[in-house]
Amino acid sequence: MKPLNADPKPFMIAGYAVIALTFGVVGVWAATAKLDKAVIAPGTVDVATNRKEIQHLEGGIVERISVREGQSLKAGDVLIELNDIQARANLQVVTIRLHIAQAMEARLQAERNLKDDLEFSQLLLNDETPEVIAAIADQRQIFADRTSILKSQIDILTNRIEQLMREKQGLGEQKTAFETRAKLLSERLDRLKRGIVSGAIQTNLLTTYEDEYVEVKANVARMDTEQAKVDKSIGETEFQILQTQQQFRERASSEYKEVSGQIQELIEQRKVAEDVLERTKIRAPVDGVAQNLQLNGPVIRPGQVMLEIVPDTDQMVINAHVSTIDIDSVREGMTAEVKFSAFPNRFMPIITGDVTTVSKGSITPPDGRSPPYYLARINVSKEMIPDDLEGRLTAGMPADVLISAGERTVADYLISPLTDAIWKSMNEE
Repeated sequence: MKPLNADPKPFMIAGYAVIALTFGVVGVWAATAKLDKAVIAPGTVDVATNRKEIQHLEGGIVERISVREGQSLKAGDVLIELNDIQARANLQVVTIRLHIAQAMEARLQAERNLKDDLEFSQLLLNDETPEVIAAIADQRQIFADRTSILKSQIDILTNRIEQLMREKQGLGEQKTAFETRAKLLSERLDRLKRGIVSGAIQTNLLTTYEDEYVEVKANVARMDTEQAKVDKSIGETEFQILQTQQQFRERASSEYKEVSGQIQELIEQRKVAEDVLERTKIRAPVDGVAQNLQLNGPVIRPGQVMLEIVPDTDQMVINAHVSTIDIDSVREGMTAEVKFSAFPNRFMPIITGDVTTVSKGSITPPDGRSPPYYLARINVSKEMIPDDLEGRLTAGMPADVLISAGERTVADYLISPLTDAIWKSMNEE
């Protein structure tokens, strides 16, 4: 028998070929196979509008508490009622001052428009407060007194005009008489002149009538002068009437402007007083759940946080803390998977959401020990949350976030550490 061929060379070649083929196949697979790239980040549960701290600006004495821990609330529900005696009294004082000023404004407006009657709004007439009733009566009396004085002044001037008109009429009648006398004298003088020519009339008689004629014509001219003086006096008196009325209106307008400014200030003060009174009933600003009640004692300090309301929004937000190393791979619009680590895995399916915002800069935790991070907010629709977890997810719960950051080949995963090490070594001094 021939001995077996002990030459290992063919086997070695075959082995090398198998190894080369294996590496080739693996290399091609590593260069072409795509694996999902993801960024893992810890996070906490938040709500889209953040929890609302319920505070009171002025504080006060608690009269009634209508909210309890964990209670579901609707926007506008009364949570706490404070003692409103002082707020209600302040509002009443401001309202009385406002109505008194408005009564004065109504009187001044009537005076400014030279009205004969004074009218008040139905709002003022319906106010049965003693101070307002007295103010309306006072304004009626002031209006009556002032209009009476004005009327007296106008009456005096009007009577003077009437007297001047009568005087003018008398002067006119005298003028007519003098003109008639002058006409008769003129005719008689004509006859006398003809008689003198014929020698039947003496010259001295003609002179007498001529003197009388001149005197009568002078009286006619004097009547014209007197009538002109009377017309001037009538015009001046009519101007005095207008001036008296104008002065009356100007004084009323000046006071009206001042009172109107006071009314605007009082209207603003009343708005503030109404707001203070309304805020004695502390209401829920949004739909949500009451949490962290902090009511100790019967008095609330100004600015004290009494409770918090977690809004019942259509979305839940996860605040993910992305490492500074991974931030280059995270962008808005990416899809993220969320798991809530507070619940057992068998009860917790994977929930998806979208990255809505990424902080522009890194955030350093206040403790000074934790590494800085970038804040990425992931919105999760409540439709994605299982029914059995509805109401169990509360703000502050921990969550694990996996942000899909695209795809990478196997070769990228294998070669990246090596290329990073080479780059660092080549850049070292």
